[in-house]
Amino acid sequence: MSVRKKMVVDTSHSNSCVTVVECEEDMTSDKIKQNTLTSSAQVIAFYDEQLKLNELNLVDESLSLVEYDALLDEKDDLALMNLLLGFPLDDFASTLEGEACEARSLLNRLANMLVQEQNDIDDKQISPVKSQNLLKQFGLISDIRPVFVQVQEQHSTSPICFNLSSSLYSSPIDIVANVISSKLSAENPTMTNEERMEIIKEYRSRYWLQALGCEERLFGTKPLIQSHYVQTCLRLDKPLYFKLINIENTTDNVKKRCIAMIQEVERKKSQKFGGRSNEIRQVANEKDIACKYFSLRILSGQLIPAGDFDEVKIIIGLYHGTQPLLPGSIIESRSVDTSNPDWQQEIKFNITLVNLPPASKLCCSIHFHRRRTSLLISDKWICIGWANLNVFNHNSCLIQGRQEVRFWPTETNNSKITASMYGFNERALAGINPDRSYPAIELEFPSYEYQIATLSPHNGLAMQAQPKIKQLLRSCAFQDDLEETEEDTDFYDWLRSIEFELTEQSRAELWDRRYECMHVPEALPRWLKCVNWSKRDDVLEAYKVVENWPTKNIDPLMTALELLDIDYPDPFVRFSAVRLLDTRIDDDRLLPVILQIVQAFKNEPYHDSALAKFLLKRSLLNQQVGHFFYWHSRAELKNPQYKVRFGLLLEAYLRYCGEYAEDLGRQVRTVDKLTSIAEIIQNSTHDELYNQKDYLANLLTREGYTQNLQYFRSHVDYNIELGQLDLEHCRIMSSTRRSLWLRWTNGSEYAEHYFPTFDLIFKNGDDLRQDMLALQFIQMIDIIWKGDGLDLSLLPYGCLATGYCSGFIEVVKNAQTIMDIQRLDGLKGQFQFDTSALYRWIAKNNPGADELKSAIDLFTRSCAGYCVITYVLGVADRYPDNIMVNECGQLFHINFGHILGNFKKKYGIRRERTQLVLIDDFVRVITNNNTDTNPIETREFRNFKKLCINGYRILRRQYRQIVCLFKLMMNCDLTKLNSEGDMAYLRHTFAIDLGANEQEACDRFEQVLLDSYKSSVKTRVDWVFHALHHIKS
Repeated sequence: MSVRKKMVVDTSHSNSCVTVVECEEDMTSDKIKQNTLTSSAQVIAFYDEQLKLNELNLVDESLSLVEYDALLDEKDDLALMNLLLGFPLDDFASTLEGEACEARSLLNRLANMLVQEQNDIDDKQISPVKSQNLLKQFGLISDIRPVFVQVQEQHSTSPICFNLSSSLYSSPIDIVANVISSKLSAENPTMTNEERMEIIKEYRSRYWLQALGCEERLFGTKPLIQSHYVQTCLRLDKPLYFKLINIENTTDNVKKRCIAMIQEVERKKSQKFGGRSNEIRQVANEKDIACKYFSLRILSGQLIPAGDFDEVKIIIGLYHGTQPLLPGSIIESRSVDTSNPDWQQEIKFNITLVNLPPASKLCCSIHFHRRRTSLLISDKWICIGWANLNVFNHNSCLIQGRQEVRFWPTETNNSKITASMYGFNERALAGINPDRSYPAIELEFPSYEYQIATLSPHNGLAMQAQPKIKQLLRSCAFQDDLEETEEDTDFYDWLRSIEFELTEQSRAELWDRRYECMHVPEALPRWLKCVNWSKRDDVLEAYKVVENWPTKNIDPLMTALELLDIDYPDPFVRFSAVRLLDTRIDDDRLLPVILQIVQAFKNEPYHDSALAKFLLKRSLLNQQVGHFFYWHSRAELKNPQYKVRFGLLLEAYLRYCGEYAEDLGRQVRTVDKLTSIAEIIQNSTHDELYNQKDYLANLLTREGYTQNLQYFRSHVDYNIELGQLDLEHCRIMSSTRRSLWLRWTNGSEYAEHYFPTFDLIFKNGDDLRQDMLALQFIQMIDIIWKGDGLDLSLLPYGCLATGYCSGFIEVVKNAQTIMDIQRLDGLKGQFQFDTSALYRWIAKNNPGADELKSAIDLFTRSCAGYCVITYVLGVADRYPDNIMVNECGQLFHINFGHILGNFKKKYGIRRERTQLVLIDDFVRVITNNNTDTNPIETREFRNFKKLCINGYRILRRQYRQIVCLFKLMMNCDLTKLNSEGDMAYLRHTFAIDLGANEQEACDRFEQVLLDSYKSSVKTRVDWVFHALHHIKS
């Protein structure tokens, strides 16, 4: 029997592809064709339903309609995605159109690219800087500490432990190298140094250090002392224990979450500075549009409530950020009858199309009026809705044709919108209300034969500058050693001053001296306020200045955060801010302000932006950043204004975050189960709650609950793995909302080397976002003070809002409230007759003379820190159950529901009559139980006062930074922070509204401090009534 010969055939296809097919010599052409198409060709699944046939580049003109298999099990994966988003993904995707669809595709493609490149990214760390301040914070003289590292041999049952003496400024790579060196020396003493160093160099980057007792992993060149685990161990005087882990054995293959993955054919698109698409046809001759004015036509209205009102009118404003673009840019329509809301009215703005800046937007409001037929009917016009519309679409083209504008209600479920005098909501993002039950109007914009493009910064940067300006730019651009000239010192001091205010005269001066302003690099946000955004030439000039502004000697984080505020809407300015974050800020500096950066995403003109890409990139490349990004973003999904924007970004993150999606799923299920339990308890009767401990235990151990309440990452601390619930120590708290005090065991390996248990309080029904903001503010103040060499021992405990009405609070170990400490002394202490109870409690927990001295010093510093913070922040509701002290003597405040001077009042009278809490109990501890002399005259109190004033002075110098952090939170719908008026309290506490200089402001604060102590009797009376209220309840 003869053997058939085989041959290899190259087959060319109509799309220019060539496939190689192995054929037998007697095969027909038809058979070869079938084999080519069925065996050799690649089968590609297309999930994007918007793709056209001519874009698919098909080998054979045939498509198969099949139920596709995703890379993961589709049903389980889709269920997990729905759980993590909090709504069905399919329903969400079906509502997307236009800009949102394109942004969805771009963000998913970016996420896919980041995941593909993740393994190729080097571990880039900022060079460590030895700071003696870090050592002082932990009371250390030397940076040398013993470090214990366990190594598990491949064929051994028990690990080997290496005891190393290492510097706290050593990097994890250094520690790994020392372990390898010690192991080689023990196993092969005859090995030469050259051979040993070669092995160390090859293997030291293949391992990381796993902290024992928690989930923190150390890798790269960052100093050990910057690790959260190391700092916690130093603070508690615990030894440092690590385990050597082989990266190759533990790195998970990153799974792509590909439910209905969006496949997109690469198109040739011109990329703008921020990477957005710009598929437009440029206007050949700008004279065509130079003389055309921007205008629109109000056509008619729909769903106008005719039965409730008689007349309706529309007010439209042309804005740039929160300010009108130019004088006269707010125009009111004529009023029409609500039964026939047909305007057919043209609105013309006094600005030509060529001068429209890229961030132009229309702010609209709808007003109603009822004709007065009796004195009982108000004659005022009532605003019931607002809407914002970008003048240029997401492709940087001027909007043309008809546009439907559906209004958002002036009042929302969360809070009342603080509208301007015209009813606008200038701070809100552009976009119409998707709820079709609300009133809407139809606008018509002029249509042109061509697309009209917005200004591009590249036009400005490429323009031929005049010789003098060109020389100035060259001398200023990218210079790190800009020095001030003596004659202009006053001008530069004014630019830096916290009393800086912009007038029409100073605005013109800043513009004329714009190149001189580069000598004060931190003044960039202030200088940008002088730009006339309604003049094309000025905008292009501003782009040149921004591009060439020297940035090395500024604080990149604070400058970037300032530029991400709503007052700076220009896309190129915002791109420049993101560029600062991306190139100059590492993840350790990013984490404390991730809350503000997520909020700044609301200020972006479009869904797809440089900031969106930055957040996605950092979240995917660092799970700890991704953890807090997810929870901060998820809390915004309940707000219909932001649901699409944050839904798009979260979808892209969750598809590609890999195994951590499973961890997040367990956290979400935990929140859902605890919310269900909390609601049952809140609706329970008094009889059902008679035996609260057993009642709670039964709820926690119900079928389907136990497995969802154990072994998951802590919401408030990414590095902690919570184990099983310790039902013996779980309880229902006596607060109004009946919060849950829960204790978990440490779910990590070798828990005995860290903390055996962790306690968290779960709250349902309370908005913890304000507490989270206050605690983040305290954390930032701690960083500011320590950076200036001042350690006031603040304790910013963990807090995370998992939604608008739920969240977790970390319980500080071994701490008691002032009320509980006073209760130990019976009614005498509880009713403020004994001021020594706190001192005796601290002395009891610190029995030795040295221990007591250390505890008093810790109490003094922490009390000084919180006196400054509560005064500056305007924290109210400071009762003894909202102030705590731990056994080491560290004082700290809790419960920040009332801030920025929103003090509680009863019958119009403010309950708290002092601006900060400094009572005799505190001063007695500060002065070491001194009862012989006037406490104010003691050396200890003078030292305490000096700490307070020094802390206040440092914060006042950082006024811009503090205001920036709060302004970025103004879109959060927080009841105590939703308008510029709320920010006025900070100007008052820093005495800026009084025009005081630094020394005058410090003297004023010193007087407030002394008055609060002298008026402590008033505070004690308030506390007595508070205690009576608690006894009664």
